[in-house]
Amino acid sequence: MKSILIIGSLPELKTELGKTGFFSGVKTCKSIEVRELKNIDILIVDSKTVPYSRYIQNFSKFLKKIKSNYYIAGDMDTYSTVNKTLSSYGIIVIPPLLTDTQISQKICSLSVEDFYEGKNIACFFVSFR
Repeated sequence: MKSILIIGSLPELKTELGKTGFFSGVKTCKSIEVRELKNIDILIVDSKTVPYSRYIQNFSKFLKKIKSNYYIAGDMDTYSTVNKTLSSYGIIVIPPLLTDTQISQKICSLSVEDFYEGKNIACFFVSFR
């Protein structure tokens, strides 16, 4: 099972990822600390906690130590600015305005084998009298 570190204050996302049962541990911290990166398979960084300029200064540490990297953009301007740059390094930029459930599903679909995301189903019943 994979372990996750979230850099930022996202307690709802931590809860959603924990509820999936696909991960051995989901931890959070408020800043970039190299000692926290040990034995982490997935890193999620919130742009509200770590601005893009600071992330760029430190991202070589992430790329070398962490297999899967995600950066949550705080707004559409940030998303459109950083998406091309970070994507070229293999970092997945998560667009703003997604719910914690949607972010969790996206991370699971990209990092968990045999993950099946249930689709919404609508049923219509017709009554003939």
